[in-house]
Amino acid sequence: MNSFNIPQDAIITIAGTVGVGKSTLTQALAD
Repeated sequence: MNSFNIPQDAIITIAGTVGVGKSTLTQALAD
């Protein structure tokens, strides 16, 4: 169900980057 013709590994990479960014931001706010 991918309508954008983006490689699956690219989606995983982007999702991982966003996930790490959110985790870092959350920890920064927690401190």
